[in-house]
Amino acid sequence: MKKLLLLLLLSVPLNVLAQEITYEEFRTLIPFLTKEDYKGAFEKSDALLKKTADNDDTDIKAQVSYINIFAAAGMVTKDEMSYDDFEKNTNRFVGKRLKMSGHPCIETTATGMNSFQFTEENGKQQGTTISTNKAKTNILLFEYYHFPEIQNPEDYVGKTVRCGGILDRFEISPTQSKIWIARIHLTQATINFFVPR
Repeated sequence: MKKLLLLLLLSVPLNVLAQEITYEEFRTLIPFLTKEDYKGAFEKSDALLKKTADNDDTDIKAQVSYINIFAAAGMVTKDEMSYDDFEKNTNRFVGKRLKMSGHPCIETTATGMNSFQFTEENGKQQGTTISTNKAKTNILLFEYYHFPEIQNPEDYVGKTVRCGGILDRFEISPTQSKIWIARIHLTQATINFFVPR
């Protein structure tokens, strides 16, 4: 009987045991981010991600995945993670869905950090965010959102938006300085109005 139970347990696919991240669990990341405790945010987000199925495509998992990359970049600025480890960590998200935090959408002609704006690259519209630490002394991520369809910037300027997409590729700073850590490129990008809970 014991052998039968053991065989049954071992035959259950691991993703059946996986769980979705709850909103309450997601909220436990906020104090780490508020204090810029990147290591705490990284470790907590990593633990949350490990309990999910690989094919979990929920918004919360996409947000926690983004936080994991953001926190890892923050750790690099504080010498708590090497560029090599940042690269290994971020590689696991290539092809996966990410969803950034909410940012104010600003005019294309404006200059701003920790905000979102529509830009053009090689004649194609994209969204861009420069995510920094609070002091704006380190750029953690340059984020580029490639939309499948042209967006009307006037619909979003002056409002808080949240973008997401599939991580297509990323590049680390070629000088490996602490001024900026990485660029991330997301395809199949989406943009929504951010409504806090």
